[in-house]
Amino acid sequence: MNRPVISLGITLLAFVHALAAPVKVLLIGQPPDHGYRSHTYLPDCELIAKWLKQNGDFETVVARGWPTEPQAFEGVAAVVLHDKLGGDVFFAPAHAAQAQALIDRGIGLVALHWGTGSAEPAAGDPWLKALGGHFNAQKGGFSRYKVEASTVRLADPSHPISRGWQDFPMRDEWYYELRFLPAAKPVALAKVGGKDYPVGWAYERPTGGRSFGFVGLHFHDNLASEPFRRLIVNGVLWAAKAEIPATGSSVTMSPKDLDLPEEFEKLKPSAKPAANRPAVDPLIVRRMAECAAYQERLDHALEHGTAIPQALAETKAFLLTAAGVDPKSVETTEAGIRYKTTEGLDYYLRVPLGRLPGIK
Repeated sequence: MNRPVISLGITLLAFVHALAAPVKVLLIGQPPDHGYRSHTYLPDCELIAKWLKQNGDFETVVARGWPTEPQAFEGVAAVVLHDKLGGDVFFAPAHAAQAQALIDRGIGLVALHWGTGSAEPAAGDPWLKALGGHFNAQKGGFSRYKVEASTVRLADPSHPISRGWQDFPMRDEWYYELRFLPAAKPVALAKVGGKDYPVGWAYERPTGGRSFGFVGLHFHDNLASEPFRRLIVNGVLWAAKAEIPATGSSVTMSPKDLDLPEEFEKLKPSAKPAANRPAVDPLIVRRMAECAAYQERLDHALEHGTAIPQALAETKAFLLTAAGVDPKSVETTEAGIRYKTTEGLDYYLRVPLGRLPGIK
């Protein structure tokens, strides 16, 4: 006689428990792979996890690479990829079926900076369909990147991700010439090389899930910007289908929050004691530092999949307009670029041997 009442009570309790369950967000990062205070994947993920918890009942898991424990994905509302080439990580052959099942289930998907990219041809199309847009890092691919000071601007003030922030200045490594699906909606714009490009977007997938991508966050210290933090956290909340306050997400922090753990802090360049160094002309020191910056520019282009001839051509074009470089001296070879400074100092930018054809 009382069984239907008991059954209804159990069902209601289960429903209430489901409503009270925390929103689970899995953030996937990786060890450092760039210079000091850049591509700080894991510390950035830890901070985002902290800010999410300021906005409701969240369970956050920060993983070092793709989790191997099945329970890491149980009940997950959103996955954040802040790592090297998120598309290649997400759709890696070892777990591509698992990743596609998550997409089919309608989880939220967020990709930040290099996480928006893919270089493996097999991952490119699924990643575009999952994220709504992506940075093509294949050799000779259509996408580009540039480190530049710009202004991040609202693209759609009516979108929930736009709540609580206004246009803000930021110097970052911007990815541009991305590919987007028609249904992807820009939520943030920035000028790169004098032209407007979408740098943040929202995409509601046909299967019911939501995706958010943002191409910035190369530099850890950009998280000192409150509107930038709010844009990122708003995007994660939206993808997870969590409530975004009318004034935007809470992203309170102290300057000490930007301190890095030892694994990342040890990348800080250390200067030898002055007593152990011979006196060097300050001009030579400055020109050597500039050459190192030019070399890093060339290396970075190659790391992001730019073909050697194109990377050399782009670097040469930059040198021809660089202060302190004698434009008449710039000479390209198959393996690098020679140039002289305006003072006659000789320098050479090299393509890493492992990237030259026929050299392993």
